[in-house]
Amino acid sequence: MDFEKIVFISDQVASIAYGIEIVFPYATHTFCCWHLYVNLAKKDKGQIKYFKYHYWVLCKAYRKADFIKHFDVFTRYLSDCAAHSKDIGFERWSRLFSERSRYSYMTSNDAESMNVLTVHARKLPITMLLDYFQVYVQQWYFNNHNIAAALTTPVTPHADVKSKKMMEKSHGWIVRPSTNHLIEVIDGRYNGNVNLDDKTCSCGQWQKSGISCGHVLAMTRHFNQTDVNNYVESYFSTEWYRLSYAEHIKPLPSPAEWIDPGNL
Repeated sequence: MDFEKIVFISDQVASIAYGIEIVFPYATHTFCCWHLYVNLAKKDKGQIKYFKYHYWVLCKAYRKADFIKHFDVFTRYLSDCAAHSKDIGFERWSRLFSERSRYSYMTSNDAESMNVLTVHARKLPITMLLDYFQVYVQQWYFNNHNIAAALTTPVTPHADVKSKKMMEKSHGWIVRPSTNHLIEVIDGRYNGNVNLDDKTCSCGQWQKSGISCGHVLAMTRHFNQTDVNNYVESYFSTEWYRLSYAEHIKPLPSPAEWIDPGNL
């Protein structure tokens, strides 16, 4: 595994940051946007709730112009929040400035869902808790293995739905090629310049999300390219999805059948 490509998302607990720094020193550590929102609300006595839209645009922005526009609002009306979010580093919580791709993950909700799952088991002795996880993960792998095996699309359902929505959104956009690899797309707002050599779009969405943006899809339609999945990162392919769940979790035998090493 290439540990330099790993991105951790957590709250701002110091012990988590310390642990990541020790065990995964080359990984990128970012913050959960929801936890940051809660912390900022404490600083300004809840005033941020009136600027919630602006906050989430700052977290999810792909374009620098959007970020600057909404951060100006923060600076004007929530100066303490603006100062704090700047001090901890934009790269720690904003998708636009993240050193490595966060894709669509802006919160630690996945970890929180595991907390909910174990709400009744977390106080068990550690061996019983591990048994609980083993049973759950075994079922999880089995279900996802069968889901992946039944897929008929070249990309995962998540990527397929995103691409179809973008395809609809980009209908009617004007494509103006400069070369076969540099294409301007007029979308009626900021527009986008697609560079196929670098696999980038000036809107930032393609390279940040790993899934084709509307500008790329408008370009494929202009050139009559039918396989738009060529512009989706391999991580979203059905092949990789199947590989993720190719192995299985073996069920444990009854404790009565365990081998006693005799020295415990």
